[in-house]
Amino acid sequence: MSKWIKYLAIAIIFLPVYSYADQKVDLEKAWHSTVRETEILKERGDCYKLWGSFRGFANWDTAYKYKARRAIYNHLLPDNPIEQALIPSIHNGESSVTRLRFAIIMAVHSKPGKIKNKRYPPIDLIERFLPDTSAKQQFMACVQRDAEKDCSHILVDANVVPSYKNFYDENQRLYLQGQGSTCGAQLEINLN
Repeated sequence: MSKWIKYLAIAIIFLPVYSYADQKVDLEKAWHSTVRETEILKERGDCYKLWGSFRGFANWDTAYKYKARRAIYNHLLPDNPIEQALIPSIHNGESSVTRLRFAIIMAVHSKPGKIKNKRYPPIDLIERFLPDTSAKQQFMACVQRDAEKDCSHILVDANVVPSYKNFYDENQRLYLQGQGSTCGAQLEINLN
């Protein structure tokens, strides 16, 4: 009898570990599926669903949160494609200033030192287009010290950019009202 109790105790102890591992694998599969789906959507010119595909990952507190935000940044300002995807709060007719502002907000909340974008490196964008304040200097120093650290709170606390939650909530509200992502003409930004 005590042998069964011992086996039961071991099973109870290790059950959450197996459950966590299964959830991690499911989340990873979902992430890779989402990335494939968004590339197919974009190739077909169906950008409407892009925000909907990444929004959950970008808002959830998971290991994929920053990957999703970096993916959104790279859809807003892609390296090569002719067209870019615009999130719900941006329309194709919006000024380049508005579009640039949203790209910078995404970059700030995406651990910008980890974004791979040759055409529009987010660090250069932030350095060039955010107001020159002590908060920006602190943010840049924080990012340069540790690319893995989320330094966005520095700019949020100084009211330079909105919190990701506020940014997300506004885009989510528009998305739920039927305003999805759109494909837009490539935005040309001079970083010199």
